[in-house]
Amino acid sequence: MANKQTKGQSKSGPITAEEMLRLENIPASRAMPDEIRKQLYNRRMVISSSHAGFDPRKHFSRVEGEEGAWQLDTDYPVVSGIPVREMKRVEPGSLKVAPRKTARVDAFRPEWQPHIYHPKMALFADERAMLRRKSGALVRPHIVFNNDDRAIFLPEGYPWHCVGRVFVKTPESGDAWKVTGTGTLVGARTVLTAGHLIPWDREDAMIKFVPGYFNGNSVVGAGVESWGTHVHGYNAGQRQAWDLAVIRLEDALGDRLGTFGAKTYDDDWEDDPRWTLVGYPGEINVTVTWSPPGLTSTKVNGEFPTRQFGISVEDDDSDGNALEIEHHGDSTNGNSGGPLFGDWPKGPYVIGVESGGQTAEFLGVTLEQNNVAAGGNGMVDLVRWARENWP
Repeated sequence: MANKQTKGQSKSGPITAEEMLRLENIPASRAMPDEIRKQLYNRRMVISSSHAGFDPRKHFSRVEGEEGAWQLDTDYPVVSGIPVREMKRVEPGSLKVAPRKTARVDAFRPEWQPHIYHPKMALFADERAMLRRKSGALVRPHIVFNNDDRAIFLPEGYPWHCVGRVFVKTPESGDAWKVTGTGTLVGARTVLTAGHLIPWDREDAMIKFVPGYFNGNSVVGAGVESWGTHVHGYNAGQRQAWDLAVIRLEDALGDRLGTFGAKTYDDDWEDDPRWTLVGYPGEINVTVTWSPPGLTSTKVNGEFPTRQFGISVEDDDSDGNALEIEHHGDSTNGNSGGPLFGDWPKGPYVIGVESGGQTAEFLGVTLEQNNVAAGGNGMVDLVRWARENWP
């Protein structure tokens, strides 16, 4: 479906698969500054309490008989991490900016980060209300089409380490993470993700982002992570085109690692297999079995990122100034919030945020199946707002 959201932007598409194969990785042009290296590689642990005057120095003591072990002993709650200070949703379309500014926000690669076009690939033998399409169709969690074409990779270098795992918990979940998904650095302190990952009615929630997450730690450094302090998104109910949120981080990871840009999708790019989807799925190698009928898969529990290249957009549907971008990239739980993006000469640009699957049926017959990413000017406006307000 035609959309009118890209007025004023160049319609030249991203780099093709053939062009990508011919590109060489670009090494860093300078050494990483010592100050930034220290920020990335020093380990730290953050603890907090709602108790007035909390001072951990008064409550730490050595564990008797254990070398190097300390304990924290208090009579009030102390948690690991930082609670979100503000969650806010605005009405769809309320962040509109001048048309000449709408089409994109640019990518950024620090001089000390290499640009990796060809990452190393690897071989690897909570209930929520269902979203609805603008058409009213229910959204299935996610869909795998034919063979599962996602592959595990090592997220080293720019831009791969800018995608990370999002962890969400609330007090009643204790130390366990209630929800996990995927997010992308799109600003110095800004992570772009799916709105349905956020517990909007819980301002006591904690949200952690780990860039370049791989099997328990960040590939950038074992202690590289940051807690979310603010979250903004859209008050759009279950409308999938607006399934978007931005998280403000305590630390300016984007200045140190780089950021993706964001661009409004143009339907001139439809049916062109140039897009990549990255995420942290709970399962991969999803295969249909016929005898007995069912599905088999490999459980990876979000511990490893996957990449699928060569995805085409099947269609896009406008909902106000946001878009439902339909595609046949493979996706399962955990892919939510991941970037659907293309590479341009100026860097990688997100055109959509993975939201979920959609199935259209009539009299029990499946008419159409797609995975859907939320995008359009609504996404770019949100990223632009976050960059301007969370420098």
